[in-house]
Amino acid sequence: ASMHLQPDLSVKVVLAIESEPFSHLKSDARADVVREQLRPAAIDLRPGSAAQPLNADDPRVGFRKRGTLTEIAEDLRQRLAPILDDVKQLTGTARARRADIDAMLENGHALTREMAATAREMHALTQDLRGRVGRLGAQGERALDEANRSIVRLGHAIGQADQGLAAVNSRLPGMLNKTDEALVHLEAVLRDARTISAAAAKGVPELMRSAAPLIDDSRDTVQGLRESWPLRSMLPAPPPAELPIDSHDAAALHAPTPR
Repeated sequence: ASMHLQPDLSVKVVLAIESEPFSHLKSDARADVVREQLRPAAIDLRPGSAAQPLNADDPRVGFRKRGTLTEIAEDLRQRLAPILDDVKQLTGTARARRADIDAMLENGHALTREMAATAREMHALTQDLRGRVGRLGAQGERALDEANRSIVRLGHAIGQADQGLAAVNSRLPGMLNKTDEALVHLEAVLRDARTISAAAAKGVPELMRSAAPLIDDSRDTVQGLRESWPLRSMLPAPPPAELPIDSHDAAALHAPTPR
C-alpha cells in the first residue's frame, strides 16, 4: 500500500492483507522480500509457529531480505574461493612432498605390521598367563583341600587326645590309690626286713664264734686222713712229664703234671 523512510534509514512498508489470511499470522510472523532476475519483486509472508496470534492493534512483522540467485551465487563464490585456494595450495604441497608422504606411509605400514606382531605376542602371552593362572588356581584349590583334610584329621586327633585325657583323668584317682596302697605295703615289708635284719645281726656273732672250733676240728681230721690213708702207699709214683719237641709252651715246662 505504501512505503515510508524512517529516521534510522529503515523503510516501513504498509501492506493491505485480507482478513482470512491475516487470521493465520502469529506473533512471530516474518516477511521476506523475494527478488528474482526474471520475476518482479514480491513479499513472502511466513505465518510463524507461536501460540499467540498477531496483535491486531499493532500488526508489525519482522522483515528479512532474501538474496537473488545472482547474489546467492556470488556469495557462494566468495565463500568457496578461499577454500579452493587452500585446497590447491595443499594439493601442490602434497605433490611437492610426495616422497616424504610415501616414506611416512611406508613407515606407518611397517609400524602397523610391528603393532600386529606385538599384538599377537601379547595375545600369546595372555594365553600363557591365563593358563598359568588356571594351573595356580587348581594347585591352590588342591592345597586348600589338603589343608581342610589336615584340619579335619587334626580335629579327630584332638578329639582322640581329649578322649584319652578324659580316660586318664577318670583312671588316675584309682591308679593313685593303688600306688598309695603299694607304698603302704612296701613300707610294711621294709619294716619286716629291718626287724629280720636286726634279729640276724644279733644271732650272727654267736654263730661265728661257734664256727671257729668246728673249722679247726675239720682241718685236723683232713690232715689225719692224708697221713693214714692206706691206698697212698699202694699206688706207684707218677712218671715225670715229657716235654714236647720244639715246644716253647711255658705252661708245659712249669705246670705240674696232673695226677
